[in-house]
Amino acid sequence: MKFYRYMSLEEFDKLTRGEELVNLENFAETKNSTAVGFCFLPEWTIASGYAEDVYTDEYEEMWYELDAVEMHSVLNTTSIFDEEKILVEFEGDKNLFHKSEASYVNPFTQTLDSGISVEELCATRYNRDILRPIRYAMANMFGVEGNRKQYNDFNSVIWYAVNL
Repeated sequence: MKFYRYMSLEEFDKLTRGEELVNLENFAETKNSTAVGFCFLPEWTIASGYAEDVYTDEYEEMWYELDAVEMHSVLNTTSIFDEEKILVEFEGDKNLFHKSEASYVNPFTQTLDSGISVEELCATRYNRDILRPIRYAMANMFGVEGNRKQYNDFNSVIWYAVNL
């Protein structure tokens, strides 16, 4: 199966050198998340949120099916997401992960009080033998609209092969 992770250049360098990466951080202590460790995305992420109907002032549940590039616009709403992130595509076994859920600002609605809930896959440790990196893309190359980062079509992103 394919999995995706946005990571720093430093983490990517350690990964490609063959180091085992370990992260025991419990994000429930500091963020609106049940994640522990490194967070990965499946090929398609199902996200849900509520949006206000401008005609009735009622909230309705919205569902989104997002690929890893489209998730950039969701993750970019967090203060920890910066321009130096890269998106890495991996192949590996889904049994390595435990599921978690995180909440983010909903980038698809106009209202400030709507959020989006996303299922993530987490692992406390991994290396290039457990999860094989296939290719990567620079997140700062994704499209820009106004002052806010926007996603490009998954197939239009420039991917580079990972050479180990």
